[in-house]
Amino acid sequence: MKLFIEKSLLFGLCIITFTTLLTFTVPTNTNAYLYAYNNKCKLLESTPSPRIIFVGGSNLAFGLDCKRIKDSLHVNVVNAGLHGGIGLKYMVDDIALYIRKGDIVVFAPEYSHFYSNMAGDPETISEIMSVSDFQKAEMLNTAQWLNVIKGIPAELGTRIILQKKSPRVYKASNFNEYGDEVKHWSLPSAPIEKPTKWKNDFNTTMSRYFIDRLKELQTRCKIIVIPPAYMKTSYDFHKKEIQEVASFLEQEGFPFAVSTQECAFPNDCAYDSEYHMNKKGVDHRTIILIECLRKRMKM
Repeated sequence: MKLFIEKSLLFGLCIITFTTLLTFTVPTNTNAYLYAYNNKCKLLESTPSPRIIFVGGSNLAFGLDCKRIKDSLHVNVVNAGLHGGIGLKYMVDDIALYIRKGDIVVFAPEYSHFYSNMAGDPETISEIMSVSDFQKAEMLNTAQWLNVIKGIPAELGTRIILQKKSPRVYKASNFNEYGDEVKHWSLPSAPIEKPTKWKNDFNTTMSRYFIDRLKELQTRCKIIVIPPAYMKTSYDFHKKEIQEVASFLEQEGFPFAVSTQECAFPNDCAYDSEYHMNKKGVDHRTIILIECLRKRMKM
C-alpha cells in the first residue's frame, strides 16, 4: 500500500511539473501534427450517425480518401487515424467514448502493435496527453504512464526546437474535414528506408485485451478489422509475423475483412514510410475498402 501511494504521488508530481513547464516556459505550437487529435475528437463528437469511423495509426491518416468513400457509400465518414505511436490500447479505449448505435467502426491496427505492449511510444503518448490537457488520463495503465513520463524531455525538446519550413513538415492544418492528411497528395514521394525490425515477440496478453475491447464495442456498433496499408518490401520481410497476427484475429472471431496481400502495396505507392501511401496508394486502397465496406454493410 505504501509503495502504491509513493508511486501515485510520483505520478502526480510529474504531471504537475510537466504541465507547469509547458504552460509557463514553453510556447505552444497549435499547428503541430498531433494537435490534429483534438480536431478529430471534435469530428467524432459532431458528425451525425450512422457513420463509418476508421481507427488506427498513420496508415489511415496517410492512406484514405474519405470523401470518395462517403460519396460512394452515402454515409458519413470520419478518419480518426493519426499516429501508431499513440498505442493500440489508447486507440481502442478512446474510441469507446464516441461510438453510437448504428456506427460502423473500422480498425486498422498496424502489425507492429501486436509485437509491443500497446502502450505507445514515449514521445507520442506524452504529447497526446499534453495537447488534450490530460482529459483522458484515467484511461492510462501503468505502462502508459511510464511512457508519458519518459517522453517528457523529448516532448519539451520538440516544442523548443523550431520546425523546418518545408512542405513535408507534418501539420494539423494538413488534414481535411474528414480527418485525411491531404497535403502529401500533391507532393513527390521520398526514398523509403529499409523495413523496420520489430524488437519483441507477439504480445498475447495485450492482443487479448484488444479482442476483449472489440467484443465490448460490438454490443454497441458494427466492428470491422482491416489490415494496414503496408509497403510490399516490408510485407515480405515480416510475412511470418503478419500471418501470426492474421491467424490470431481469425481465431478470436475478428478476421481481417480484406486479405493482408491486398493491402501490401507496391513500393511506388509509398509516400515517406512503409505505412504511408502517396496519392496513387491512397486511391488504390480506397477503392479496395469501398468494395469491402459495400459488402459488409449489406450483411
